[in-house]
This record gives sequence, C-alpha cells and structure tokens, in this order.
Amino acid sequence: MESENRNVFRFILGVAVACMEDSRPKTEETDPEDACGYVAGVLETVFAGTGVRFGVRPLAYPGKSKFPVVIAMDGLGERLFWFQPYASAAGVSRELEGALSGAEALSGKTCEREVPA
Repeated sequence: MESENRNVFRFILGVAVACMEDSRPKTEETDPEDACGYVAGVLETVFAGTGVRFGVRPLAYPGKSKFPVVIAMDGLGERLFWFQPYASAAGVSRELEGALSGAEALSGKTCEREVPA
C-alpha cells in the first residue's frame, strides 16, 4: 500500500506540475516570491480537497540561477526545495517529490480523494 500511495502521489504531483507549466517562472529575472507562488499553486492542486495545510516561503540567497524555497506542512515539518527556473517540468516534479518525501503518508489523503463521475 505504501508503494501504491507513493506512485499515486508521484502521478498527482507530475500532473500538477504539467498543468501549471505555463505559469512557471522561467527566466533569470525570476523573483523568489514568484517562485513561491508557483510552488504554492502546484501544492494547492496536489492537496486540493484533502485538508492538508502548507505554507511556502523563500529563503534569502545571493544567486539567481536557483532559489531555496521552504515548504512547511502539517505532519511533515519544513522541507527545502531548490526552485530552478530553467529546469524541465519533469525535473521540477522529481525535485518536489524528493523535497516532499513522506507527504504521501499524510493519512493517504492524496490517494483517498473522490473523483467526480
């Protein structure tokens, strides 16, 4: 069951990243707040209707090629995600999956959603 939850979570995360691809900041002028807004949008899509609460905030960092983003979630604590504007959608999905390791176990909530008919 744990492996199944992980696979479902990976799928949901990948779909959310792909659906938000057009809104993902992708330039050198990307602002850390814009990166956080994008990450929050992905997480809102992933955890919609589950009751899982989260917060996203940037950390100060001198570089422009990547931004450290802190994701805080009930039941998971704080996780660090490195937002890279030039990453592919698949790369963003893999990095988010790594940063959110264990999120699929939040009572299996992402896997228990009802799908409308």
